[in-house]
Amino acid sequence: MAGGGSGGEAKIPDVAILIGSCLVIAAFIMLFWDPSSTIEPPELDVELPPGTSSIGETWQTFDLNDGDEVSLDLDLVECPGEDDSGDCGLVSMAWVEGHDMPSAEDWQHHELKEGGSLETQFDVVSDGEWTLHLRTDSAIELDMDVEHQWLTPWIALFLGMAIAAWGYWMSQQQELSESDSLIVDLSNLSE
Repeated sequence: MAGGGSGGEAKIPDVAILIGSCLVIAAFIMLFWDPSSTIEPPELDVELPPGTSSIGETWQTFDLNDGDEVSLDLDLVECPGEDDSGDCGLVSMAWVEGHDMPSAEDWQHHELKEGGSLETQFDVVSDGEWTLHLRTDSAIELDMDVEHQWLTPWIALFLGMAIAAWGYWMSQQQELSESDSLIVDLSNLSE
């Protein structure tokens, strides 16, 4: 034991149940937890010229496979400045392979109203790392979902379930063999 104490020997089936359960919990978190993120342009101490606003930029890289589909759901939370009539927020996005900076042709520009939303989809054309670049002059909320063509993200879930089931089955077999040996010992005592 770690604290200098003594404890019983850890049984392999108990360790298998623990490891399998941890894999199942981690797989559920990875597969089904879909956090949204908020992107806001920075607040500057200097006054900008009329008709301009600060731009918030972010990027994130994903390891994707050919045939995966990435769905983006953008909600414009708040427009910049005082005037919110008409299309008031600009959101630009670009997907590039690897860690390159996007060229002018890669960008898609969208004007949204306050409270408006935009849903787009990106189909992955080759295996590897893909980087999403976002620019906005407004506060936006981003929700992303990746539909994998292969069951790769599910491997941890299936593996964890198999390890935990094997550990449980082995612990039941050990209990049966211990109870059988106890019955044999009791019958030997009675003779």
